[in-house]
Amino acid sequence: MMPDIYEIAVLVTVFAAVLVGVTVFLPIFFARKPEVQEDLLHIVEDPVRRFADPENLQKIRCSACMITGAAAAAFIIASGFYWGIIFGIAFAYLAFQFPMWNIRRKIKKRNERFEEGMLDFTILIANTLRAGIALPGAIEMAIQTVDGPIREEFSVVLREHRLGVDLVDSIERLNKRVKCENLQLFSATICVTMRTGGSMADVLDHVIETIRQRSAFYDKLKTMIAQSELEALLISFSPLAAFLLLYLLDRDLMSPLLTTPAGWGTICVVVLLEVAGFLVLKKVTAVKF
Repeated sequence: MMPDIYEIAVLVTVFAAVLVGVTVFLPIFFARKPEVQEDLLHIVEDPVRRFADPENLQKIRCSACMITGAAAAAFIIASGFYWGIIFGIAFAYLAFQFPMWNIRRKIKKRNERFEEGMLDFTILIANTLRAGIALPGAIEMAIQTVDGPIREEFSVVLREHRLGVDLVDSIERLNKRVKCENLQLFSATICVTMRTGGSMADVLDHVIETIRQRSAFYDKLKTMIAQSELEALLISFSPLAAFLLLYLLDRDLMSPLLTTPAGWGTICVVVLLEVAGFLVLKKVTAVKF
């Protein structure tokens, strides 16, 4: 059934309201407040504030939520699928949370790349130290042969050191910026050895062996976690598979779920319960390390 003039007018009004809200009222509501002196190191340590402007991120989240909600409202009005308001609310919430999830996912992947490269980087540092080069020079030579976040972060360490910051303090600040257990082990070893003395290359050999053992253990652990997540996913999708099988066997029995408002509401409830069940199973099988 084609929408009448009244429905078209409602759709135009909804999209106009969203456009005005995004372009006019939203920037006013999230206008930049007077700047307050903050601890710059604290800002750098916050991963989200380091890689994204919180105000712009909040604007993007609210804009995505409003646009998605308006699109869902337009679809509901045009199709008469009023049970779809549950889906509209869910999609608006997901659109609001997606930018934050995306940036946290990228930060997590960056930290994982950093941790994976620490073994090779530590080996390069140890070999360079044995050649008689001081630690700042060893770091400078090592970052020339690596790429990615390790090169970026240790380049910051060297720049701070050249500007007069003590190398130990600069490495400790790096340890606060990047959440990486291998880096914590490396920085603790470097800082203690520089303050107490001793052969740093020999101490780093023990660190390299520890990192290798930890990497082998975590690889096995990640395999087990991936298996449990796959099982949770299969359990969550089993009702959908059962529905498709029953629909193919007896369409008259299952068609009310797709053609009646009560069936649509049932599908909405089932989807919400399945998502909640999947999140619970993932939480139960999650291992923090």
